[in-house]
Amino acid sequence: MSPSKLATDKVLARLSDATTGFNSAVSTVASGYGIDAIYIDWDPTRTQFWPGALSPDQLDESTTSEYPMAFLFATGARNENLQKFSRFSGTVNVQLNIWLSWDSPDAIDTFESGGDAVEDTLLAVFNAGSQDWGRYVYYNGDIAIDRGRLEMAGLNWRQRISCQLTFEVTIP
Repeated sequence: MSPSKLATDKVLARLSDATTGFNSAVSTVASGYGIDAIYIDWDPTRTQFWPGALSPDQLDESTTSEYPMAFLFATGARNENLQKFSRFSGTVNVQLNIWLSWDSPDAIDTFESGGDAVEDTLLAVFNAGSQDWGRYVYYNGDIAIDRGRLEMAGLNWRQRISCQLTFEVTIP
């Protein structure tokens, strides 16, 4: 298995976990930000989660999609020989882009709140609790969360929240 696939599969498993994943964590924090919980169906055969470096605009032209939506993909793998004589032993960078959307009349009061809730959720999912990622994958807590600018898309406002994670992966 490629180191990139190994890392992205582990991230997806963490995000989709019914007890400690994204949906559970965001339902815990959303009311503190004055918003309804954000739900993402992490099944890639549905209309909200897409494995790959895509944008909502690309999907709008080719398939049925639904906000909020998430895109998960590896941005690179670098063999650094962290463990000698392994097939691969180095870092893998994984990115998660979550796109939020607001109806135009409702947007002004919740622009920052949605991004704040997603940021809080991502920190809870990735940096709190157990850090047992299973065999061969090690997460060191290296997380960066960036917010894209707000933009109009059709009749709604939308914003991208991007999360970059760094893993150490060893494949013997």
